[in-house]
Amino acid sequence: MTEPYVEKVEIEAAIGRCIARWYSIEECLAQMFRHLLGYRHYGPDCHLPAQIFYVPTNFQTQTAMVDAVLRHRTSEQAIINEWKRVRKNILKVKKYRDACAHCTIAKNNRKNTHTTMISLFSPKRYTPEAEMTLADLRSAEESIRQASIETTKFYLKLLGLAVPNPGYPEQAPPG
Repeated sequence: MTEPYVEKVEIEAAIGRCIARWYSIEECLAQMFRHLLGYRHYGPDCHLPAQIFYVPTNFQTQTAMVDAVLRHRTSEQAIINEWKRVRKNILKVKKYRDACAHCTIAKNNRKNTHTTMISLFSPKRYTPEAEMTLADLRSAEESIRQASIETTKFYLKLLGLAVPNPGYPEQAPPG
C-alpha cells in the first residue's frame, strides 16, 4: 500500500486523466457531427456545428444528434451497426466520467485507503462507481482510453464517407 498522501495525489492524477480522456471522446463526437453536416475545418461558418453540438448539456442528447445526422447521411448498415456499438460503449464508460467529475476524495478509515466518493445526496450514491479506489480509477481510465480509441477509429472511417458540402465552394486551407 502506498503512503496516504502519495495515494491521494495518485488518485487526483487518475481523476484528471479520466476526465481528459473523456474530453477526447466528446471532441471526437463534435468533429463527427461537423463532418456529417458537411462542414470542413476551414471556411465560412466552420465553427457553427460545434456551437450547435455543445448547446445541449446532456451527453445523451449530443450522441442522439450524431446518430440522427449519421442515419440521414448513410444507409450503410455496417456503418450504422458499428456506430451503435461505439455509442453503446461510450455510454457504458460515461459512468466513470460522471463519477470522476462529481466526486471528492476521502480517506476510508475502514480500509485505511483513500477513495473517491460521490455525494450522499446524489441519486448515484449507491452505484459501484460511487466509491472508487486507485485501482478502480486505473481500470476506469483504461476503459475510457479504449472507448476514446474506438471512437477515433470510427471517426476516421467516417472521414471516408462522402458528405455533401452545405453550399460552400471547396477552399484551400489558409496559408
